[in-house]
Amino acid sequence: MKLFNEKVKGHPLLIYFVRHGQCEGQSDSGVEDPPLTGLGKKQAFIVAKYLAGEKFDHIYFSIAQRASETARAIIKQHPETSRTETIELIEVCKDHFMSSPETLDDKRRSQVEEECDVMMRFINRLRHNHEDGDKVLVVAHGNIILSLIGLLGGKKPHESTLLAIDNASVSLMAYWLSSGLAVLKTSNHTGHLPSKERSA
Repeated sequence: MKLFNEKVKGHPLLIYFVRHGQCEGQSDSGVEDPPLTGLGKKQAFIVAKYLAGEKFDHIYFSIAQRASETARAIIKQHPETSRTETIELIEVCKDHFMSSPETLDDKRRSQVEEECDVMMRFINRLRHNHEDGDKVLVVAHGNIILSLIGLLGGKKPHESTLLAIDNASVSLMAYWLSSGLAVLKTSNHTGHLPSKERSA
């Protein structure tokens, strides 16, 4: 307990992760960069209202259409907040969660390594641009949110516990920049969504 207390001195960087709303690609439409469905737009509106009372120091979001649409619904509630649309938050492959990445063929293993490098670049951006006590919002995709949660906690994605990350869900991580300690305070919160408007 003493070691834990030593690592949690001061206020952490609070990272709110929001997964995009339901998109057409989840219905096997074959669209490479699918937009939100009607339900997805409702989900984006609801999560935007849910987060309207929060004060963010910065908003980061993926360049993919489904994440960008979700982020822009939230930004309407935070018009004065600085924001960054970045390719560093594009979705990553499911191979990150393989129990033995060494079993992947060269092409797939190379993709995983490249995606890990990009995710670490984003984490280093957070470390460089923010300080303890800041609050940031990250709007992205299920696999990359799950991967970032693991990497911030010091574990490769395949070493981490698998978590559900549903559409328009909110997860909250406290990250102490000075010590590197990470605490997942909330995962996959969907209480703001009516049950009929939830989707995985």
